Amino acid sequence: MRRSSLTLLGVVVVLVGCGARTSLDVDENEGGGGSQNEGGGGSNVGPSVCPAFGDATVDITQTVQFMGNIASAGCSFGATWAENQNGSVMIVATTFQVVDGTWQSSAVVTLGPQGGANNTPEITWDGSSYVIAWVDERLFLQRMTEEGTLVGAPVSSFEAPGNVYLHWLQPAPDGSLRIGISSDTGGGGYELFFARVTGDGGVAVPPVQLTSAENTDIVGFAGGQGTNTVLWTTRIAQDSDVVSTTFDDAGNIVAETNPLLTLPDLFVSRHGAVELDGETYFSVLRYGEPGELIFGRATDSFAPIGGAIGGDVPVVAATQNGLIGIVARKERSTAYEELELSVVDGDTITSTIGVPIATTSYTYVMAGGEEAFGILAATQTGLAFTARRP
Repeated sequence: MRRSSLTLLGVVVVLVGCGARTSLDVDENEGGGGSQNEGGGGSNVGPSVCPAFGDATVDITQTVQFMGNIASAGCSFGATWAENQNGSVMIVATTFQVVDGTWQSSAVVTLGPQGGANNTPEITWDGSSYVIAWVDERLFLQRMTEEGTLVGAPVSSFEAPGNVYLHWLQPAPDGSLRIGISSDTGGGGYELFFARVTGDGGVAVPPVQLTSAENTDIVGFAGGQGTNTVLWTTRIAQDSDVVSTTFDDAGNIVAETNPLLTLPDLFVSRHGAVELDGETYFSVLRYGEPGELIFGRATDSFAPIGGAIGGDVPVVAATQNGLIGIVARKERSTAYEELELSVVDGDTITSTIGVPIATTSYTYVMAGGEEAFGILAATQTGLAFTARRP
């Protein structure tokens, strides 16, 4: 994954919150809020249960080293990233909720040291709390309530397979957590691993190698009901092939590498894919002047859906009421560019929405809530969280 370290002072954030669920453990008999990229879109077709809100900005003064990710509990959002604290890079987290119609952030909490130079944290909602994962030689997990309160101490799990990136964290149907890891192999390549762990750090499936290739980037991960798809690129001469590999929750390959799209000059994001209603969608950037976003369904081949705007690497997410969002900076060649959000309903781009500035290609992330998109972006003054209800 192409990624740049960033050091930014200060933070500007737009926020909205919702009613909190704060049980500390998953109750198998209790329905929970939907999780980031969890599919099932279109199932919540009734009136919204989230508080009414308007656009707002919340300031957080931090020093951001690496962007992590953002997730949604349905009405609230939780975020994690790595920041410099007195010369040490630490994993931190916060949450965003609507209080009396206005987005507010909780205090930023520190979880632990970052570990390897390549490590970035991940976050998900598991139905009862946010779960943050990071690596410091071993995988660590930390629970956090919707109010931003840490629950207990971090728990450790398996030993990390080398100097790693975390690429995804998502609940599986059995309540365990799916984890995607890439380990640096040198020479511009990596090995991609899949694992599952329980909420207390127990290893349900130890890291299983899915792919190994040079000059490749993760496009994204789409998790389903026991069958999962990872999309990635491989370089062939001057072209980039977007390919998919399908595997089950034990890490067994179900369908070998399937080429979907071949084009020159592609840039990708590790958050460029999502599953919605049993179908996988993804977006990549074909760079140039101007840059072009390519978006569509990943069936046996690529089924394009035109109209997405933006000129930088795309991030894709889905709301629980069945909309897909694609966010990217307007231009890749300059710093401090405005973000643009394309909203997809079915096979149609229905709207485009401006979002505050982001600094570089890999400094913004997005999650879908019940009916809103939450976007976290690094700016020239820190971070900005924006909630948009299409």
